[in-house]
Amino acid sequence: MMLGVHPMWMGKRTSPSVPAPRDWTIASTGTSNNLVGSTFGAGLFVASGASNTLRNTADGVSWAASTGPATGLNQRGVFFNGKFVLGTNGSSALTSSDGLTFNLVSVSTGAVFVSASGTRAVGVTSAGAGGLWYTTDAATFVGNSGPGYALNSVLVDEPYVYVGGSTSFGGLWRTTDFSSWTPVTHGFTSGTI
Repeated sequence: MMLGVHPMWMGKRTSPSVPAPRDWTIASTGTSNNLVGSTFGAGLFVASGASNTLRNTADGVSWAASTGPATGLNQRGVFFNGKFVLGTNGSSALTSSDGLTFNLVSVSTGAVFVSASGTRAVGVTSAGAGGLWYTTDAATFVGNSGPGYALNSVLVDEPYVYVGGSTSFGGLWRTTDFSSWTPVTHGFTSGTI
C-alpha cells in the first residue's frame, strides 16, 4: 500500500481538479491540521504535522491519534532501528517504538527534513546557518554544524550523507564522517537544492 496524506483525505491526487484514481480509497485522517510528512514501520503509518498533530493507521483508512509532548510543529520522520524518529521545529526530536506514544528527545537543533539508511538517521534544519543531528541507534543524537549553510534537504545513501541548502551556487555537499564536507558538482548555478 502507498500513502499520500492531506488533512482531509488519504490517497493520491495530481491536482485538486483531477479525481482520485479508482484503486485508491479516500478517507478522513480525522484532523483539519496540515500534515507535512508520513512514514511507515512496525505495520503502522504515522503522519505528522501542525499543532502537535500525530495520526496513525494500519490500513490507511481508519485513523487514530498518537500521543506525544507538545512541540508546536511535528515535521517529517523515518522508521529507523526499530523506532519512529520525527523532527520538530524546536531543539527536540520525537521517538516511538510503536507509533502510538511518542517521547521527547533533546537534540541540538530542530529538523525539518529527516532521512535514514543502513546505519544512521540524519535530520537537518533550514533555520539560521543550518545544522543537523544524527543518530546510529535512535536513542543518542549528536549535533553537528554541517557545511555552515541553511539546509533544506538530506539523503542518507551509505556510505555518504548528502545535504542540500540555499546558497548562491545551489549548495550540495556530502560527508561520510560529519567532520569534512565536500561540495558536490551539479548542473545548478543558484537557488535551493
